[in-house]
Amino acid sequence: MIYDSIDIIPAKLFFKILQTGDVGLLSDENIDTGKLKKVWEELEHQHDLTLSSDEANKALKVSIKIEYLSAKYKSVNLAIKCLRHEPDAQLFEVLKNAGYQIEEGVEVDYDKIERENKAIEIIISRLQKKLPKQDDSKNNSLDEVIMTYCVVTNMGFIDSNKITLTQYYALINAGNQKIKALENGREG
Repeated sequence: MIYDSIDIIPAKLFFKILQTGDVGLLSDENIDTGKLKKVWEELEHQHDLTLSSDEANKALKVSIKIEYLSAKYKSVNLAIKCLRHEPDAQLFEVLKNAGYQIEEGVEVDYDKIERENKAIEIIISRLQKKLPKQDDSKNNSLDEVIMTYCVVTNMGFIDSNKITLTQYYALINAGNQKIKALENGREG
């Protein structure tokens, strides 16, 4: 048997392959690794489609903005450090592209540009606060997550070794809806 769909692959197996990269676990038969890699790519694609949401898209956009601003901040700082020692047309162009008004032959106030560039750090800090919090201090096992959501949704016992990936995400979705309903003061 080949696990070729998120509807049939056990969630534990999916996450184990995701962690180890061992695509041989997708089948109990002796199948070409190349074929299994293609199956795995399709499973990852199905998984990504399942996870796509507005919240994830917002987080991605904020992360992209943070990376852009961080690169701009670093490039301006490095350009200023170099330009303080020796003029360079390409580095002046970096500052112009970053939005600073610089004219050839006019004395450049590097201190002013550095102060203005510092504002980017504040913007980055504010954007980072918009990102979802990641709690690295608590690393729950998949069994714990499944059992917790079963309790929240009053579903009873589910064999965490047999739950498929689509069932897992449906359970998580149902649990999150129940938690939101409880937070809003109405039990659904």
